[in-house]
Amino acid sequence: VHCAYTGGRKTLKVLLYIIIILIMAVLIVVSESIREHKKFNVKTYKITNDKVPDTFKNTRIVMLSDLHNACYGKDNEVLYNRIKELKPDFIIIAGDMPVANSENKTLNFKTAEFIVKISDIADIYYGVGNHERRMLESVHLKKDWIKYQSILNNNSKNKKIYYMDNKRL
Repeated sequence: VHCAYTGGRKTLKVLLYIIIILIMAVLIVVSESIREHKKFNVKTYKITNDKVPDTFKNTRIVMLSDLHNACYGKDNEVLYNRIKELKPDFIIIAGDMPVANSENKTLNFKTAEFIVKISDIADIYYGVGNHERRMLESVHLKKDWIKYQSILNNNSKNKKIYYMDNKRL
């Protein structure tokens, strides 16, 4: 009588399937991350409400949010051209344009330069997000925040960038 133990083979097969599934999951996450940083979404909304003052009727607003230093084309030209095509009356930045860590300081400063560049399209109303807040409040990132802000303040033409940090105009 000859008995073969196959329990080890079944365990290896299950382990192999688990490894294949994990590799596929990692590839999906990485490819989605790459896609997200190469393509942006434009959603258009038309808002009608009797409470909106006549001065705001037919106003075009572009809102940017959570770009986290993403760059679309060389020097963000793809995003810049798309914003320009939309012909906004003003631009709202809802925060999280930079990334709050010291490894990203160069990209953060490029993001600030891009914001200055789009200020020639329309006035910008900039609300800080949690990344800007972390830069502002962190002892280690405070110098980066000061430089980020100085790029925005020193280069913006005619003070066209307004900070909306718990303020109203």
